[in-house]
Amino acid sequence: MGLPVEPVDRVNNAKVSVARYVPEEWQAWLQHSRVELNAMTTPEFITWLNQKLAPHEHGKLIPPGDVLSERLDRETRDHLREVLTARILSDAGLEQQVEARYQALAPVLAGARDDLLVQVQHELDAQPREHWTDPVLRLARRVVDERT
Repeated sequence: MGLPVEPVDRVNNAKVSVARYVPEEWQAWLQHSRVELNAMTTPEFITWLNQKLAPHEHGKLIPPGDVLSERLDRETRDHLREVLTARILSDAGLEQQVEARYQALAPVLAGARDDLLVQVQHELDAQPREHWTDPVLRLARRVVDERT
């Protein structure tokens, strides 16, 4: 590629480890010489890298059968849980129960709204790192927990 070869000075001529797959002649060469990849321009480097990777490209990586099978089992169980949960909650009339109890809390919520701004400001003064939604969430939980 015409890249500059740089000499390598080793302290006490210490040898450096080189991967076993590197041919012996190159292992010996790497003990005294090197070529910096950053000597290439970006387009040269990308072209060189693509050429090195091309022989190893075989499309999308697909894991072995046992991994695929485990994933299929997990996905099936998770989706089954979602479907059954939705069905059980629907059969039990969850949305209707929520709406009925929410309507029963309407007077309490109306009273809570009266000083909501002051209460949120007070709590944020005490905990300035909190988001404004945190005190609102705590109030909503208190209203529900105290009356259900």
